[in-house]
Amino acid sequence: MTMMQPKTSSGKGKTREEVIMETAVYLQSKTPPIFDLEMVSKQYVTDYYESMNTVIFQECVRYNGLLSVMKV
Repeated sequence: MTMMQPKTSSGKGKTREEVIMETAVYLQSKTPPIFDLEMVSKQYVTDYYESMNTVIFQECVRYNGLLSVMKV
């Protein structure tokens, strides 16, 4: 997105930095909360016959890493 914006600003309007900051703040406000892994493990118990529950839990852990970076 930033590669498509001009390096300088001419005339009225927002600067490149203002547009980037507004976009970052907007995305941060739309970022969902981090998953409660304890609740996930209780709701989707890992079991030999329910192998997808293991995948769900692992993906929640990975997604939490992404969400924690986005919330900062």
